[in-house]
Amino acid sequence: YGHIRYLVKLSLERPWKHDIVYEREITVRGIYDLIPHFDTLSMPSQAEAMTSFYFGFTEPLVVSASISKSGFAPGDIIELTVHVNNQSSVDVRTIVMKLQRVDTFISQIPRVDQYIERTVLEERTTSKISKRSDISFEENILVGAGIPSDVERCRIIQTKYEVEIIVHPIRSRKRLVLNLPIVLGTTSIANMDAHVERVVDKQREALEGFSPPQPSAPQSEDGPRSVEERRMIFAARTLNSMSCEESLDLENEKNCGAAPY
Repeated sequence: YGHIRYLVKLSLERPWKHDIVYEREITVRGIYDLIPHFDTLSMPSQAEAMTSFYFGFTEPLVVSASISKSGFAPGDIIELTVHVNNQSSVDVRTIVMKLQRVDTFISQIPRVDQYIERTVLEERTTSKISKRSDISFEENILVGAGIPSDVERCRIIQTKYEVEIIVHPIRSRKRLVLNLPIVLGTTSIANMDAHVERVVDKQREALEGFSPPQPSAPQSEDGPRSVEERRMIFAARTLNSMSCEESLDLENEKNCGAAPY
């Protein structure tokens, strides 16, 4: 595998001496909009693993982890929830939680081959968890600036992100590994949620502003009227008021001696 670099190069050509060349490396990052995949990336994600010790004669150790959504942008917070139900007779030495980038380099010549490289961006470690215990805890992991996820547009380099949870029991070579894949983009889904809520609030305020005032009589047993019902009542009252104005105009013309229409 290798690397891809982008350079800005400035060359001063001199006919009587060597040229003067200046180079500066720059970073080019793609754009990955998460809004078109809002329905998929806003769903919670969960993983679970279970094991037992001493050839299955102990009670199980069950570990589950979940996140509220799988789409993030730089500056977002990953709210990771871990539940440990350790009914076995073995203590858990530590639990390691990692936010890492997984880069896959794919060669095409002379044959198709892959090389996977993992880069840890954030790491958290817990203390000992005793046997016969059932606990839950949360970790908030800040997502920093990074290359957006890309598994479709490039044939030679693929970039993925994941939250990995590794459980290390005491006096055992067994390890429980849980992986929660996430997608890193350039547009935050949280901003989309706030935008949608603001639009809905504005629409509700606009509709309520054009609706007639509520009568002083007590409301029906069905509760307050809906927006559609209020709009229909407002339209009916508008038509009634227009018909009343036409009747008054016709009566005035009769009183003034004008011919009715």
